[in-house]
Amino acid sequence: MVAIIRPERLRISTPGAPRSTDADQRQSVIGTVADTVYAGPLRKYHVQAGTRMLTVREHVASGQQVYSPGDQVRVDWLRSDVRFVTL
Repeated sequence: MVAIIRPERLRISTPGAPRSTDADQRQSVIGTVADTVYAGPLRKYHVQAGTRMLTVREHVASGQQVYSPGDQVRVDWLRSDVRFVTL
């Protein structure tokens, strides 16, 4: 079995950012931005977290922090967003 999470369900922030009110329902990892891709109304980050590469997809909005390759970030997700599939 493999755990999967849809890229739009991942949330990216700085490692020291305040945790959300639902932090007890979330899991997170610290990683480094490897690449940033702009695709119209979406921004996609590739984040290296240990031996895994995570893809975070978010809608572009004014006032959002933009991360660059080399930036250290926290990626978090709701536990309920994890799905398990058999390969």
